[in-house]
Amino acid sequence: MSNSKLVIDEYSSNLKEKINGLLSYTDLFDCMIGYFYVTGFSKYVYNLNATDKIRILIGTGLKDEYRILNNNGFKQLSSKQIKHNLRENIKKEFENSDNTYEIETAVKEFLTWLDEDKIEIRVYNKRILSPKMYILSLDNGQGRVITGSTNITNTKEEDFEVNVELTSHEDYTRSLEKFNHLWDNAIDVKDEYTDTINNHTWINDDITPYELYLKFLYEYFYEQIDTDQIDFDESAHPANFKMLEYQKHAVIQAKDIINQHGGVFLSDVVGLGKTYMGALLLKQLRGKSIIIAPPTLVDKSNPGGWEQVLKDFDVNYYCQSRGKLEDILDNFDKSEYNNVLIDESHYFRNENTQRYELLHKICENKNVILISATPYNNSPSDILAQIKLFQNSHDSTIPNVRDIEHYFSLIRRRLDKYDMQTDREEYEAENKRVTKQIREDILKYLMVRRTRHDIDKYYKKDLKKHSLEFPVVNEPILKYYSFDKNLSKKYDNTLKIITEELTYAKYTPLSTKYLIHPEDTHDDVSMGGFIKALLFKRLESSLYAFNKSIDNCIRTHKQTIDTLKDMNVYYISNNYNKNIYQMIENEDLDQIEDNINKGNIRQIHIEEFSNQFLRDLQSDYESFKKIRNIWRDVDDYPKEQLLINLLNKQLKNRKIIIFTEFVDTANYLYNTIKDKCTEKVLMFTGKSSRRHQQKVIDNFDANKSKNKQHNDYNILISTDVLSHGVNLHRSNIIINYDIPWNPTRIMQRIGRVQRLGTEFDDINIYNFFPVDEIENTINLKQTAQNKINAFIQLLGTDAKYLTNEQIKTHDLFKKINEDMYDDEGDNQLQYLMQIRQIRDEEPELYERIKKIAPKTKISRKSDRYELITLMKSDNLKSIIRSTKTSVDEIDFFEAISYLKAQPSEVGMSTNIDYYELLDKAYDEFTKQIHKKTIVRPTRNELKLQEYIKFALQDKSLTTNKQIDLLDVLNVIKQGKLTKKEVSTIKNNIENNNITTENIIREVEKIDTTKSNENKYTYTDKQIVLSEYFRDD
Repeated sequence: MSNSKLVIDEYSSNLKEKINGLLSYTDLFDCMIGYFYVTGFSKYVYNLNATDKIRILIGTGLKDEYRILNNNGFKQLSSKQIKHNLRENIKKEFENSDNTYEIETAVKEFLTWLDEDKIEIRVYNKRILSPKMYILSLDNGQGRVITGSTNITNTKEEDFEVNVELTSHEDYTRSLEKFNHLWDNAIDVKDEYTDTINNHTWINDDITPYELYLKFLYEYFYEQIDTDQIDFDESAHPANFKMLEYQKHAVIQAKDIINQHGGVFLSDVVGLGKTYMGALLLKQLRGKSIIIAPPTLVDKSNPGGWEQVLKDFDVNYYCQSRGKLEDILDNFDKSEYNNVLIDESHYFRNENTQRYELLHKICENKNVILISATPYNNSPSDILAQIKLFQNSHDSTIPNVRDIEHYFSLIRRRLDKYDMQTDREEYEAENKRVTKQIREDILKYLMVRRTRHDIDKYYKKDLKKHSLEFPVVNEPILKYYSFDKNLSKKYDNTLKIITEELTYAKYTPLSTKYLIHPEDTHDDVSMGGFIKALLFKRLESSLYAFNKSIDNCIRTHKQTIDTLKDMNVYYISNNYNKNIYQMIENEDLDQIEDNINKGNIRQIHIEEFSNQFLRDLQSDYESFKKIRNIWRDVDDYPKEQLLINLLNKQLKNRKIIIFTEFVDTANYLYNTIKDKCTEKVLMFTGKSSRRHQQKVIDNFDANKSKNKQHNDYNILISTDVLSHGVNLHRSNIIINYDIPWNPTRIMQRIGRVQRLGTEFDDINIYNFFPVDEIENTINLKQTAQNKINAFIQLLGTDAKYLTNEQIKTHDLFKKINEDMYDDEGDNQLQYLMQIRQIRDEEPELYERIKKIAPKTKISRKSDRYELITLMKSDNLKSIIRSTKTSVDEIDFFEAISYLKAQPSEVGMSTNIDYYELLDKAYDEFTKQIHKKTIVRPTRNELKLQEYIKFALQDKSLTTNKQIDLLDVLNVIKQGKLTKKEVSTIKNNIENNNITTENIIREVEKIDTTKSNENKYTYTDKQIVLSEYFRDD
């Protein structure tokens, strides 16, 4: 009779202890198991040292084979099939294994014993063999057999196992006899294990630092590497259109981004042909496309405008000026179009405006293409507003940031820690850091952006094939104009009145300083500060423009004072703030002056004001008259004379573009140049007609057919209305008569002439700057810089109203004249192109890189002890740096600074310390996933959700109504609504009785159509690769 006893009745760890206890006395250990896990070998390696021989018989191999056999009935697999599937399953096992020093050591011992034939391993493929049986031949001639449910190599402990130990000699011999029979008919797979583990798992130590670096690039750019090889339909392009590789690659990448995220930023720098890229992209997308652009770009007569380009490309489209968004909603049902393209999308960077609200409705559940070379001008909120045109606030598809609203809220808090005046250096440093972080966390997933440097470097061969090259932008030529002692005194006295004497009461009537009972809400922007800065800029622009402003101020102040005294009332436009601040945001300086006194009139009685209001109005009236008297006898302004000399001598008969910020200055220059230089001068401003626009195109756009080009004008004077959306590249000379304090505007101006297809090799820029008296002045450049700094310091905080970025006095001059022309920057494109080059020029190396196993690790000699680990979960990738004392996430460029290596460099094996740092990296990645995927609704959203949940408790609701409310609730949770929509709906509910009926009436307007949703769970965390830097 057989002797047997129950080995285990609860946990598989009991069996492990039992076997380990017997192995110390075992000469031969035979295992028969369905699936063999090499990584589970570590549990027994210590006690197996005393064993002379180990034989491992795998039944059907692993799970794939078992499934194949089950599906086909029993059908013997060939040796080739068995070995192939075995290799793949070994790879999968190591991909999913724990990462410990014990496992690595044990696996290496397993390989050693395989090589020494201490271990033999075979696969039985004659039939399904699923029992688990362990035969221990003891050193005393006796034996034990353990059989049951436990696979002793499984690293995951099961909750409940049942196994039996057979102790009789008869059971032992019969079991051994059966095992030997199966063994003799099995396939040897020693080589499969040895080769696969050594060369295709993270146990491999032969990877070089250079290969790991390339593997990092391969994994990081995995989704983009082969996009340049995607088929591209070029059949419907215009006959004379040149398909450039850089444009083709941009369109392919943009389409891929749209497929993943529902929208894309096309943000190549100015002059690279984003209009053509937009047309090519729309051609690749299905359905009708709505184009929203500045008026000049939807004008049918503009050869470079959307109407003409899309017509040439045979795109199904409808163009509309960005000022007429209501027409789109009135004329189109949502089902009639699939795509929305918005040119100059940064115009819609403020989500608190009515125009943004309209645009958001137009873009709901559509493919959105945002075209802007400068999508991020002002603050992090700029880019957030544009992203929300195609992404849900709390359920984005961006891998690193699920809740983009919360993400940008944290970014703003970081910046809000610093006062932009008292902590300017710290603020600028932090702003630089957050800009870099936004690019790394968000924009790299949503944006196509290349510089001219990128295109010239990586696509030079293709440009040369088409006989194209970019003109070089020469260093700006600084033209200095100075005041004599008399003018300097007038200038200084004027600035003193503007900055110290004027109270700007007329422009701040609703302030707490003047209203006896201040209103609860009013616009936060200081209109007084803006008027101060505006006067300052007009004085710098031209005396003519400045005098017109002063005359207007005198006239309107007299009218205001007379009305207040005679009628005891003050009139203000109801739309005053709304209109003015929107124009401030877009830097429409001339339109502001035109609109200052327009709109619906509101009346305020004199008794509502303190006496100080009238006193300050009268004081300002006298101050403006004083300014007018200061300049009454001045006719000759040195700035205009400098321009006349330049045009009549150095630039005589050249085609020239002159930019100014003000219509009045443009008018004055037009008349002056016509009188003193040439009749061949043309002026264009926001007030110009379509006929004038056609003249601009005919005379300055090189895209116009040669036989249709005109030569009626050599000089074009324009405000910034022509700084975007038009081609002026029949000229290569830009004169910045006025310098915008936002350097982005300068680049937009230059972009009109720095374009492919120009006949010029270089671009020349002339910047006009004021200086003090030139006599005895050696360093004019420093003097001009000091003058600009003095202007900004005089304006103080009010300087910000003339630029979309905070002005730093010590570097604005440098930005305008030096830094902005170097557009290399940090760009990942060079690294993407590097791995593509390896793919194309070294295919064997590329294939080897592709096959490097997940979790591959090496060490490199270094004076620092740090581990760099690339990890991923679903579509999220993260680079973690861990040391013995710290752990943090780093960006791509910092990782490159560690991982970049040369082919000749050699690596080292890792040691036990590596695993400690790897555990820290893994834990940090887990925290990062939680941090990046957590959702935090706004207060208004939470309140609105509360009201909907209240309505859902109403038992009288029909099932359909309940489903509708649940859909609305989900839409709010995802963050599909704008802040303004949420606020309006919530306030409407609260302003009425909070009843089920009222709640339903308000929320049923919400569009619950499904859009892009984040379908990822981020539960599967994977180590991709790691490199350990150490000095031992």
